[in-house]
Amino acid sequence: MKILFILEKRSKSGFQGVSRHLIYCCKELNKRKIDYLILYNAKDEMYKYMLRHNINITYLAFPVKSPKNILHKRFIILNIRKLIKKIVDTNNITHIHVLNAYILDFLEKKWDVKITAHHFNAFIKNEPIKYFYLKLLLNPRLLLRKFYEKLIVFNYKKADKVIAVSKAAKKTLIEKYVVQREKIKIIYNGVSDIRKKKNLNLRNKFGIKKSDKVVLSVGSITKAKGVEDFCEVAKKFKDGSNIKFIFIGTYNDQNYYKYIKNKYKKFVIFPGESFDVSSFYKISDIFLFLSHRDSFGLVLVEAMYYKLPAIVWGVTGLSEVVTNNYNGYCCPFGKLNIVEKKLNYLLSNKIEYQRISINAFNKKDMYTVPKHIDKFLKLILSFKK
Repeated sequence: MKILFILEKRSKSGFQGVSRHLIYCCKELNKRKIDYLILYNAKDEMYKYMLRHNINITYLAFPVKSPKNILHKRFIILNIRKLIKKIVDTNNITHIHVLNAYILDFLEKKWDVKITAHHFNAFIKNEPIKYFYLKLLLNPRLLLRKFYEKLIVFNYKKADKVIAVSKAAKKTLIEKYVVQREKIKIIYNGVSDIRKKKNLNLRNKFGIKKSDKVVLSVGSITKAKGVEDFCEVAKKFKDGSNIKFIFIGTYNDQNYYKYIKNKYKKFVIFPGESFDVSSFYKISDIFLFLSHRDSFGLVLVEAMYYKLPAIVWGVTGLSEVVTNNYNGYCCPFGKLNIVEKKLNYLLSNKIEYQRISINAFNKKDMYTVPKHIDKFLKLILSFKK
């Protein structure tokens, strides 16, 4: 058996939920001595990290997803297919797994190699996407983008099976992307024990006193990931409060990042992007993750390893990981006053805090990398029957 993983760059450094998930998986495959290879289209920090940690990755300059690929980049796509086919033949690849659906466009069913795809998206409303939108006739650029999404970006026809990371992700696959129900397999993502003995002296670096409580969030600096909601909650805790708020994450829109940072710098610490988030988890007391929609929330599981109670919006995906009043609280969407009350309650009630904290640590065992890999390998081996 030799598995070919194909991953695209999706952030400045390459470190984000999908790539972290793959890193956890490959480290587990190394332990089991299972052969694999990763194709990646950048030589960024994530790529260098993988090389340093003996993860078998190689660079292949395949294009990022873009509507331009439909026409004038078609020759490049065809050439990439030939290169991947050569890699498949040379390395005796027995299975291909793509981490982004549009990569399926670089593959061919006639290669006689089984193909699986990962699906990470989940939406609250799942209106089926179409090839054509009459209302966009006056906006040909957006019309082309929608057509490209339907034709390529979320087209799972070449995949033999699609892995959904949650029930919410499966629902989106069925209703929005019209994937056959029998083609979908739910396999929750797993997290390795990220606790480390080495710890950066972050309290001194960011002026956090020993008596201060720390509220943390990890995610992209976007409205959809709840950065504005997080900051508005932080704003409710006036100057002089012993509660410090930290939001770690990368950004796609630099102007938006500058706007958020300038607007809320008095209330929130923005350290920037960091793959080594374990040190931040270690100094934190609460994990406040107010993403508007999420299929799973890998960072929620990472926080569990540090016994951090989580407060989230009670939206699809997040409510699968956080059981209300067990390992955290699921608040009605948009009700910042309720988030504030839950946060104050947890930080002021030691007995309740300890109960939720212990439950969070215990629930992490549902989402381990070995369990994920067991199910993933079982799925691959099922093709041989």
